[in-house]
Amino acid sequence: MPPGSGVSPLLSLLSLDRWEQVVEAVLVPASNSGDRRKPYPPYLALLKAARVRWQPGAPRGAAAVRRQAQGLPSREPHAPGFRRLWSVRYAEDWLLGLSGPRHEAEPIKQHLAEFRRDTLQLALSQEKMLSSQARTHGARFLGDDSLTRDADDKQDQRRQRGLNGAPGLTVPRAVLHSTWAPYLRHGTPPSCPHDCRRPPTRS
Repeated sequence: MPPGSGVSPLLSLLSLDRWEQVVEAVLVPASNSGDRRKPYPPYLALLKAARVRWQPGAPRGAAAVRRQAQGLPSREPHAPGFRRLWSVRYAEDWLLGLSGPRHEAEPIKQHLAEFRRDTLQLALSQEKMLSSQARTHGARFLGDDSLTRDADDKQDQRRQRGLNGAPGLTVPRAVLHSTWAPYLRHGTPPSCPHDCRRPPTRS
């Protein structure tokens, strides 16, 4: 079926149903472990030092120590006992997210490729089947770059970094350039004529 056809998503749903069952019933339970990441000891030590400096008679500088703590993760960044695998699909496009090291993602990727080839008799696009680090590069999904947000200087009303670890979408730079191109002249926006800055006159 041609891409974009109204029947294409329906056929994808039928043909990839077994693959989705393997992901949800086999790979996700096998990959998930642990209840929650443990607190990061260096982060807790800095918070304790900041609380001590707020006490009467103690040396000042609690705000500076707290800012230093905000540069560290609050939970163990490489917790060996904590793993999570997420899966999302739209028609024939898939996105898997693994909270864990890259070398543990490669067997999952290989298992899915073999199942789709041997059981479903479907070929995978090696150009699109990529592994990337969500915090630094993200992954292309439905035309946008899906990534993990990272902002140590953004805090909510609880003084917690609520953006860290949250999913986000960004428009690829190539798409932005192709959108801007018709409105540029020699690489820059043309200046507005003097008449266009005048307010419209009422009739």
